[in-house]
Amino acid sequence: MVAAATRWPLIGRSAQLGELREALGDPGIDGVLLVGPAGVGKTRLADEARQRAELDGRPTSRIVASRTAARTPLGAMAHLIPRDLAADSTWDPVAVFSRASTALSSPDGRRLLIVDDAHLLDETSLVLIAQLLSTGGVFLIATARSGEAMPDGLATLQRTDRCQTIALEALHRADVEMLLQLALGGPVDAVLRSTLWDLSGGVPLVLTEVVRRAKESSAIVNVDGVWVQRGSLAVTARVLDLFADSIAAAGDLGRHVLELLAIADTLGLAELESIAGLDVLDRLERADLIVVETSERRRPVRLTHPVVGEVVRAGQSVSSAKSLLLELIDLVVARGSRRQDDALRIVSWQLAAGIDANAELVLTAATLARQAHDFPTVIALTRPVSRDGAGTTDQQLHALVLLGEALGELGAVAEADEVFLLGERVASTNHSRSPRREELEIHLAVLRSNNLFHGLLRPADAIAVRRRAAAEASEEDRVMLELGEAWITMVNGNPATALTMIGPDANGLSPRNRVVRSLTEGTALVLTGRTELAFTSAGEAYFDHVSLGDLVAWSHPGVHIINQAMALSESGQLAQAEALATTIQQLVVDDKVAVSRVWAASTLGRVAVHQGRPATARRWFREASAIAGAGDFGGPRRIALAGVAISAGLLGDAPQAAAACEELHALVGEFGFLGPERRLGEAWSAMAAGHPESARELLMVGADEAASSGHFTSEAWMLHDVARLGAPSEAVERLDELARRCDGPFIAARAAHAAALTRRDGAALATVGEEFERLGAWLCAAEAAMSAADAYRAAGESRLAAATRELGHRRAAQCEGAVTPALTSVDLVVPLTSREREIALLAGDGLTSKDIAGRLYLSPRTVDNHLQRIYAKLGVTGRSELHAAIHPGS
Repeated sequence: MVAAATRWPLIGRSAQLGELREALGDPGIDGVLLVGPAGVGKTRLADEARQRAELDGRPTSRIVASRTAARTPLGAMAHLIPRDLAADSTWDPVAVFSRASTALSSPDGRRLLIVDDAHLLDETSLVLIAQLLSTGGVFLIATARSGEAMPDGLATLQRTDRCQTIALEALHRADVEMLLQLALGGPVDAVLRSTLWDLSGGVPLVLTEVVRRAKESSAIVNVDGVWVQRGSLAVTARVLDLFADSIAAAGDLGRHVLELLAIADTLGLAELESIAGLDVLDRLERADLIVVETSERRRPVRLTHPVVGEVVRAGQSVSSAKSLLLELIDLVVARGSRRQDDALRIVSWQLAAGIDANAELVLTAATLARQAHDFPTVIALTRPVSRDGAGTTDQQLHALVLLGEALGELGAVAEADEVFLLGERVASTNHSRSPRREELEIHLAVLRSNNLFHGLLRPADAIAVRRRAAAEASEEDRVMLELGEAWITMVNGNPATALTMIGPDANGLSPRNRVVRSLTEGTALVLTGRTELAFTSAGEAYFDHVSLGDLVAWSHPGVHIINQAMALSESGQLAQAEALATTIQQLVVDDKVAVSRVWAASTLGRVAVHQGRPATARRWFREASAIAGAGDFGGPRRIALAGVAISAGLLGDAPQAAAACEELHALVGEFGFLGPERRLGEAWSAMAAGHPESARELLMVGADEAASSGHFTSEAWMLHDVARLGAPSEAVERLDELARRCDGPFIAARAAHAAALTRRDGAALATVGEEFERLGAWLCAAEAAMSAADAYRAAGESRLAAATRELGHRRAAQCEGAVTPALTSVDLVVPLTSREREIALLAGDGLTSKDIAGRLYLSPRTVDNHLQRIYAKLGVTGRSELHAAIHPGS
């Protein structure tokens, strides 16, 4: 578990802090007024300036204004006034001002006077501050809340040329995300980041309070090093107090508007004007409680901040809440319920008000919620209708279909299967056949099959469900179910077989079945090395999918974009792959589709590994693993854990790589998709632990598994890693064959790299390094340059060797601390063979000959013989000198 910081860092305020420091050093400026909404960080910024001033040796004082203190003249400044004057009820203002000025003066320069909530100061205090500023002995930093009436004294100060105003706004989204990662001490799941952004609105105090309470209640937890949400997020009393005064000043009509918006989220400007009038709405907007937007022909109005709704709801009784709900229902019905989501809004309000809603209307609302991927709302709406007697048989079956899908999407796969089984029993008790019933039963079969395979990892049962449904289905649905069986075959680890099952083309298929077919084709083509066709197929399928709609029993349309990103990645178009994967990752985060988020994050991790950015890759794979672990997505989690092991191994983090492999092996169930690549994680874990021979063996086993199942791009990856880890001759022929079979420049570059390593051809290695750099594969480019330098040195071309090694170091600087044999090769005048280099590195790190022999599958005597040759080449006499020779900077 990563510990979070106790004091949150100051983020997104560097420009304002710079303005403050510049003003402090300007003799022509007497003060700065920090203005902004409640909780935006005015006090924090002022305190930061105060701390830096104290470090510079400047004296400081602080005043905290309040409504209570303002009832007494100089009440907030009592601690700065000489005690004898403060105790004298007949004090002379002139004497007080003079004595206070003397007390606050300093030989070390102008005293920095911080005044918090200056808009609450009494006029006498403001006069005194004006007097202090006029003497030149004090510099003022005052904070004031925007939307509040400024007292005359403060307004006068603000208008002078010697007072500067700095307006603070809420943080930008990127600043909030950076702040969360720094404060929590680790990466934060994208949906949690998005949720916290929505809840906080970029207001730092709201953000810190919500996170603090969420950590205390375990509503957010650290899973696999990534913070994820496990419970509901709530605001604290301190946050509620931020908005209480503004809401109290809104008046009865203003509060009524806020109460309606707190339930409805948005309402039209014309509707609210008919209820409260424009003057009231104008006051609410000026008080920063509502915002009026422009959306095509509408003028929607919403609350400025979610916390305003929390404060308003906190003061409502049950009866007043019901009255508001009924008013909203009447308002929308009177308007004609024209908006697409009006059915969802009306049903939600009816249920919240305790009114029995029509079952068909509830199902319409649940379908709308499903199309918005609001699966918690789908569950809440469909549970009542899914029970016996709540509606007709078809309505109950429809509710069970929606409910089961929503549970599965949220990771409750075991409960989802129970719901689907109930749906099968409901269907079997009523044998009426209608197009609607047939459609529902097909949806039920597809969803249960998907859940059995993807969720419960029972592929044989998943196929059996489809085949039973196909026996009674129409020709159109039978084809769809068979195409789905090909998809299961592909995801179960047999992409080549799956391509045979779907046929060579989509001729004669309906638009729906073309999309279903493409789910298999797009991915299987990537895995079998036909990336150009895969990219085209997935792109066409995406537009077909979107035109048909995001329907029940269908994958999210983003799956086609993920396939395109994978195609670009495997072909070597890495920058384009990253851009596309980033786009789809944001889309599925916004839609809050959990399993798609796992795939998107894993794809970004895969791209980052190919780019040679293992730290970035580890961050994405850990996020994917955390999301999958938070739900019950055991299949995709295997891929994420393998990715964590790969990236941790590339970084030399042997404990984390081993831990990821251990978690991976502990998972149960069948899931063959990208299955051979788990050997990559095991191999790089072994490499990080100092077992290069084991790593190569694992990679060869994985490459054989990939070849037999049709994972040709995976096979090429593993064979290339065999070459990178010192055995290019074992991989070169197979890589040449794969380069002829598969398209794209990436596998061709890998094959050329292995061939050049086999020949120790410096010029060829330099050329392939340039190709890797062009593709954006920086780690491979760096390794090729290092190997080219070794080859040049062995050929006696020392100048070329030095220049190429320097190029390798520059490329390696892009690789986020990657640790691979080629990058850590011994940088010596006398070159060693690859076997000698392995032994030298292990011996230099303190391993005994027996330990080295065990790791490299040699005899101790053979190791000793190699060491003698190494000592002779390097001119050293033993292991201690060897360590200094191979680690000259240690």
